[in-house]
Amino acid sequence: MAYRTLQTLVDFDLVAQRADGVYRAGSRLGSLSTAFVPQLRTVALPVMRTLADAIRMSVILFVVENGTAVAVESVEPSTVDHHFTFHKGGRTTLDRGAAAYALRALDPPRDDDPEPVRLARERGYGESASEVEEGAFGVAVAFTGIEPRSCLLTMSHIKSRADATVPDLVAAATQIAEQLRGQSR
Repeated sequence: MAYRTLQTLVDFDLVAQRADGVYRAGSRLGSLSTAFVPQLRTVALPVMRTLADAIRMSVILFVVENGTAVAVESVEPSTVDHHFTFHKGGRTTLDRGAAAYALRALDPPRDDDPEPVRLARERGYGESASEVEEGAFGVAVAFTGIEPRSCLLTMSHIKSRADATVPDLVAAATQIAEQLRGQSR
């Protein structure tokens, strides 16, 4: 009976099951409460705010849940009038887009990995053009050694602007991952 109840909660994204079988709060629960992935959010938000203002673009935090990437935070820059964003609780598949490629690059290499995943693994970041949204260029960097698997994403309608964020995005993701690893010791 407990298994069926848990599966129902998983079906509604109120609970997520990790690969090792452990259950944790799901993304829909996150939209009802700030308790979802609390440590990750607490550490990431100040870094995301600073980054969003510095690069003048939205910064979105994605986590992998039930085979999709879920936006659990989105920080808009206070320094611009318009920008791309991804709403909290929004989902994207893991077969296209910068966030998907960055997150899949965390997995061990497979012979059937698509080229963007191989490139993300090699470069340390994923990128995409018009895959999730027409005219949007995305760049994403995953956190290494962190559970749940997660990444930061920025998007722009100008490729050169998206590309220019890579060093800052890598630095922010590294800072967040190091802080989280330091807290888990």
